[in-house]
Amino acid sequence: MPHIPRFSAFLRPVRRLRLLLGALTLSAFGHVSAFESLPPQYDGSMMPYDFEKCTPSEVPDSLQPFFINYVARHGARFLSSEKKVTRLTKAVDKARAVGTLTSLGEDVATLIDEVRRNTADRWGALDSVGCAEQQRLAAEMSAMWPSVTGSGVVQACATYVPRVVMSMYEFSHRLCSLNPDIQIYTGEGHQYDSLLRFFTTNPVYVSYLNDKPWKKEYDAFVSACVSAVPARAMFGDIFDEGELRRLTLDIYGVLQSLRAAGLPAPTTRWMTADDYRVCWQAANLEHYYARSENCFSREPAIAAIPLLRDIIDTTDKAVRNEASGEIPLKVAMHFGHAETLMPLLSLCDIEGCNAPNVTDASGVAAVWRDYDIVPLGANLEIVLLLAPSGTVYALTRLNGRDVRVGDFTGPIVLWTELRDYWIGRAAQMSL
Repeated sequence: MPHIPRFSAFLRPVRRLRLLLGALTLSAFGHVSAFESLPPQYDGSMMPYDFEKCTPSEVPDSLQPFFINYVARHGARFLSSEKKVTRLTKAVDKARAVGTLTSLGEDVATLIDEVRRNTADRWGALDSVGCAEQQRLAAEMSAMWPSVTGSGVVQACATYVPRVVMSMYEFSHRLCSLNPDIQIYTGEGHQYDSLLRFFTTNPVYVSYLNDKPWKKEYDAFVSACVSAVPARAMFGDIFDEGELRRLTLDIYGVLQSLRAAGLPAPTTRWMTADDYRVCWQAANLEHYYARSENCFSREPAIAAIPLLRDIIDTTDKAVRNEASGEIPLKVAMHFGHAETLMPLLSLCDIEGCNAPNVTDASGVAAVWRDYDIVPLGANLEIVLLLAPSGTVYALTRLNGRDVRVGDFTGPIVLWTELRDYWIGRAAQMSL
């Protein structure tokens, strides 16, 4: 892991974001007794971290945890930009001008105003939900692995994006407040782009993202499956079927962000649960094609090879340092984006995160689900465990649950075997 400067949890204040909730009208969000909340898992990659699904690891008493490599996505945030709400506003204005805007469409306009007011020009910023997620994730790491986090050195790096930087600081502040004997060093900036923002720096991968060789299959899925009914119920018939489907997806894009922004959950006032599920499937399909090894290309996984090599090198260094007598590196942390984690998890062949041979677009959601892979606050933990014999094992955890890698029979394997498997994967991808 690259050298990074010292972080002082108590001398470097972190500005906390606060939601401006305002008064939420019943016409915008619907009366709680009249409509049902839409399923939270279909918020997809905007689903807040589900701590209820986390499970403790059953590590044998004979194995002593001594190091953690941690790769994480930032916590919950506001919508990343105004694009979706701007397109919906234009649709509202057009429908209102020609007299086809329905009462539900007027309520959409109110909803958009509330989203704008709540966001208050903080598009893409970490919000209070995200701050709480990072603090709790740090507390749970500390509680689960006290022999690792109690002393020694912690290194963390983050991309230059403010929500990622703040996620790192919220996590680090909580971790060191619970463990005053650790030394935490943090760094952020463009110097980490090649590791954590390879989706903008790797020219071959960037070309793949721009060319979209999968677009025909994606568009066919949207045309066949996404309904125009929700948008038509709001704007009337002034748009063609294709435009109405795209507006339905824009409506979904706003609705899926509400829980993450601390606003009331989306309900069946706006669309049926089945419509919401299909919109998620479309978003999930696009993530799969763009961010994971798939039937069109290995480029998403290949682009994550430098990050995997850094993880392997840092972990090997921790193994060597454990016996050296110097202050050991106990935790190495990388904070990035969903676009960082999805390719990495595919490359690492993590259970549920790699399905390269699916050729039927409609079948992707059965085997690859972004809400399981990259909810807000998503994280990969590689925990090293020392046996009395001196043998080092590795435990792999994703989003608070033990997971298998490749064809290994369980989540705990010899570190040397896991490392060799990942090195082999990287070499195979590069052929």
